[in-house]
Amino acid sequence: MLENFFPVLGIPGRSVCLIIGILIICVASSFYMTADIGVSTYDAVALIISNTWHIGKFKYVRIVTDVVCVILGVALYFLSGASVSGIGAVIGAGTIITAFFMGPLVDFFARKLAKPFLYGKVPSGKKPLTIVFLSHPKSLKLYGINVRVCPLLRQFLTC
Repeated sequence: MLENFFPVLGIPGRSVCLIIGILIICVASSFYMTADIGVSTYDAVALIISNTWHIGKFKYVRIVTDVVCVILGVALYFLSGASVSGIGAVIGAGTIITAFFMGPLVDFFARKLAKPFLYGKVPSGKKPLTIVFLSHPKSLKLYGINVRVCPLLRQFLTC
């Protein structure tokens, strides 16, 4: 279908599309990881290693996990009896570039874009607003969540 819009991209056009795609996925990943609404299993591996076990920074741990997954994928490809001539269908330039740049870019966008956008700056001495879903006195602590107003969207986001 894209051939109708971009009949002949060539290497420069494909490179631009690759860079745009990587940037989009890194920005989106930084937002959904920063919002703390849950992450995929694959993304959780690097987060657990860096945040829970405190083994290295996220950007470096993510590079290692991505490279390990690429190596495992290639190994499984060869274990299936496939030949070297078809390896281009399994691993390409985009796979290698993404493996080495996804972690640093997600970390960069989380620090510079996602955290300021989602959480804004809370004035010193001010506490975030608390919303209580149930009014029963025993359940106030269990069902209350802290929220801050997102300065750009003017919506309440969980913190």
